[in-house]
Amino acid sequence: MINFQETSLLKPVILPKNRHKDSKAPLEAPDVAAAFHDEDTPGLIPINALARPLAVSLKVWTAALPDYTYQLYYDMKKVGPEKLILASHLPGDPLYLEVPTDLLAEGVHDVAYLIKNPENQVEETSNSFQIQIDKTPPGAPELAAIQFPVEIQNGLTAAELDRLGGQLVVQIAGYTGMAKHDLVQTRWGDIKGPDAIVNENDMGLDKVVVTFTREFLESLGQDEKLVCYKVVDRAGNTSILSNTVSVRLRLQEVPSDYPAPIVDAAVGSTVDYLEAQSGVAVDIPHYPGATALDNVQLFWGDNNPLAPVALPPGDEDETVAMTLIVPFAAIDKTPQGRVPIHYEVSRNGELVGTSLNTDIDVFTTLPVDEPLTRLTVQGTRYKVQAYKIRTLRTTL
Repeated sequence: MINFQETSLLKPVILPKNRHKDSKAPLEAPDVAAAFHDEDTPGLIPINALARPLAVSLKVWTAALPDYTYQLYYDMKKVGPEKLILASHLPGDPLYLEVPTDLLAEGVHDVAYLIKNPENQVEETSNSFQIQIDKTPPGAPELAAIQFPVEIQNGLTAAELDRLGGQLVVQIAGYTGMAKHDLVQTRWGDIKGPDAIVNENDMGLDKVVVTFTREFLESLGQDEKLVCYKVVDRAGNTSILSNTVSVRLRLQEVPSDYPAPIVDAAVGSTVDYLEAQSGVAVDIPHYPGATALDNVQLFWGDNNPLAPVALPPGDEDETVAMTLIVPFAAIDKTPQGRVPIHYEVSRNGELVGTSLNTDIDVFTTLPVDEPLTRLTVQGTRYKVQAYKIRTLRTTL
């Protein structure tokens, strides 16, 4: 006789009779591996995953038996064929479904699956995985130009770049559809520039900061280039190019050692009044890189420039590139003292070099600057008039 009061025996679990008829436990949501799974853009599908059917994965559920079926349930509709659970399938094994490309329209979609018991035709729907499809490029209808500091006007020089801390920091204004994780890609002419990724701080300020390093800028050369950018959002949609800004870099140090100008040897070491009246000839020797139509500007004194003169074609290879006559009016601005003479060369509106100095003494001052007052001698038949005689420094 069995003693049912025995408490040392283990108690079995009664298996519900409906275990093989349907599943009462909630079915786990499927997964879409191509989607982002973070907090910022959960379920966002990259556009490069939309060119082919979208893979959906699920697991064999606990109550599944052979001949049970599973089917894609997309936006509350059955999609595609029913698939069978095989005898080889065990709970937790991976299963796969696909969303056809024609259903991958822009917007938010619910992805689930539906299972069916073949004995009683009872169907159950899983929890859903929500996906987001974004096919809209950012920045419509246009992207504003990059905002550069004022130092780029007339070309950015090495000295100006130094004052900017050795880097060129620019700003990109907020644009339509601006979002965290957007990739801002700059272009300097046909050269790819630095990138920036939009973060929460950028969103708050409604702008993006991009930094061009000295190393990058020095690799670009001196030619004027159009600078712009485009935006690629996290889904992979690419904007149009922004409006452009024309920027010239002048980062190379301008040579300051071109050969010094040569004053006419006949003048000697001092320019006097008579020589100045005739004009003084100054030779511009051949300088490095001399090019036809270079603008050569002679300075008779540091703050006394003459008008620029174009280098005649054919003379760029001559030992003496050109000879300039300095007029009296320019010389007479410093009538006494030692005068430094140099020239500057410009090409296409840009300074390309400065010469060394040639110093020369100037003495064009006369002993008396104004005519004497007419003198009338009284008590004679004739009026005797005396006038100032201009006396040259050299005595006849």
